[in-house]
Amino acid sequence: MNPRDFNILARELANRTDPASNRTAISRAYYAAYNVAANLLEDMRYPIPQDGNSHRRVRACLSYSQDKDMRIASHKLAELYSSRLEADYRLSKPQNQKDAISRVDIAEGLINILDKVAKDKPRCQRAMDSIRKHESRPVYRR
Repeated sequence: MNPRDFNILARELANRTDPASNRTAISRAYYAAYNVAANLLEDMRYPIPQDGNSHRRVRACLSYSQDKDMRIASHKLAELYSSRLEADYRLSKPQNQKDAISRVDIAEGLINILDKVAKDKPRCQRAMDSIRKHESRPVYRR
């Protein structure tokens, strides 16, 4: 499945005005962006853990990359993650159509950034080298 399809669905849901659609749009927008980021890292030969730590690891790797666009993507992904948690678990906090459209737009921009990075193989290699260098530091070792 192409994770970008989640954002297409999110956009359709964000065009509705009911709270369930708005909340689901925010959640799907996050998962579209997260899965594009995870796929990019996997394509760069970085193994993504298949557990609850994967979301944090993806954001951390993007940040460790020392690539300006990937670091921006890390921050945007963290923002979307927080929005998803609110949409999925904080039902007393209102989420309206404007919120949903905003998150879908953020996810679309993040996906565009990562697609641009993915097309530049030397850039991906430099980013992967930075990630590996960061993780090899004695303080970091798992």
